[in-house]
Amino acid sequence: MTAGVYRVQSRNSSQIAEALAILCGIEFAIDIGQVPIEIQSDAFGVVKFVNEKVTPLADTRIILSDIQELLCIVPIVSVSYVSRKADMVAHCLVKIALTISENHFWLEAYPPIVEKWILGDVPG
Repeated sequence: MTAGVYRVQSRNSSQIAEALAILCGIEFAIDIGQVPIEIQSDAFGVVKFVNEKVTPLADTRIILSDIQELLCIVPIVSVSYVSRKADMVAHCLVKIALTISENHFWLEAYPPIVEKWILGDVPG
């Protein structure tokens, strides 16, 4: 497992924040050689636009175009929708991101705040 939190200075819509999270995650995975990549998001609209290779006429257009370009060069990428309840690790990481002054990354590890959610996802 690889995880990261980025400090974002502006207040964006949730769609922009989700698209930025996916873009930064892909860039980070490429930088450290963690491919293939599996991406899960509870932002149905963003997942739909990425998978259908359709670019909306909204604020997310540039970000989604960048994501689609990267997906053309990354082998075997899966981008799937998961419900918010199944995405609790991501929401815990967002809480961390709101309190940090610099970016943080975990390789082969995770922050303690998400442990109960990760352990809950491990089959018995």
